[in-house]
Amino acid sequence: MSAVADAKALPLPDHAYVPGLTSRHPEGFLDHVIVQSPEATNTDGASENLPWHYGIRLFHEGYYWEAHEVWEAVWIKAPPASRERFLVQAAIHVTNARLKLRMNRQAAHNRLLDLAVECLNRAFQGAGTGKSATVVMGYEKTVFLKEYEL
Repeated sequence: MSAVADAKALPLPDHAYVPGLTSRHPEGFLDHVIVQSPEATNTDGASENLPWHYGIRLFHEGYYWEAHEVWEAVWIKAPPASRERFLVQAAIHVTNARLKLRMNRQAAHNRLLDLAVECLNRAFQGAGTGKSATVVMGYEKTVFLKEYEL
């Protein structure tokens, strides 16, 4: 089974955690997914990176805090200053922005979206010029912008 199919088969949390509005999940409740992070985060292995794909699912289902928690494990295993690290950081910033919007913190939301675009630009800097890949972690820049509504 692929990481995408595995991510779709995993259960969703019983609620989305929103600080100040809903109860926090028990410590370590996502560890069963996080421990499945590969040794290194890279574009070549993105299609089989279960935490990456589960985070995508969590994001699209509105579990923003939970997606951030899972994606931190993906981000930390990406090489420093790599395209993958910048792309995952962009996803984390978008996720946090959505969470801030739910918390009625518009200024924080806007600031985080700006940071997301900045990270996304760094992930794809030089794309199409022969100096970089046009796909990072399974995304083309235009697809990421559309999918994450940037």
